[in-house]
Amino acid sequence: MTPGICPRRLVNAGKTRVAGIDLSGRIAPTRRLAFDAGATFLNLKSRSLTVPTALLPYLRDAKVPFNLVAKTTLTGGARWTLPLPDRIGEGVISVDYYHSSKVRSSDNVLPAYDLFNARFDLKGIAGTNIDAAIFARNLFNKSYLSSSNVGSAALGVFSSFYGAPRIVGAEVRYLFGS
Repeated sequence: MTPGICPRRLVNAGKTRVAGIDLSGRIAPTRRLAFDAGATFLNLKSRSLTVPTALLPYLRDAKVPFNLVAKTTLTGGARWTLPLPDRIGEGVISVDYYHSSKVRSSDNVLPAYDLFNARFDLKGIAGTNIDAAIFARNLFNKSYLSSSNVGSAALGVFSSFYGAPRIVGAEVRYLFGS
């Protein structure tokens, strides 16, 4: 082994089958109000695994891992265009929801989590080409694990990354032209 060089081995280790369904829809009971929903459901199967014997101690199970793949994700949202006079602008309130089921990352399992976001837009303020918005992402400041590094119980190393905390911000935009 050469000093300062970390040996790596990339192996095409097996066969898998991924099946699922992705759904999305919108219901707009009025011109000003809309509800969105979506879902993804995956069925992940490892059909075979062929790895060198030296690597087997580093695997929790003798099957192909589906790292950082949620079997279920759900989304929902609502958008309401406020009945404001044109001299004020077009006001829109939006909220959305995201759910991810637990995900595996090597031997580590990141728990399921739910996030909510909200936004208020005012477009064409006072008949101008100026739009403004305020928003909050991760509205309830949920602490959640969103990803991880490769780790293994055999190595005694696990690490994960937290998702972004609540972010509150504002945007201003000017539209050039007509």
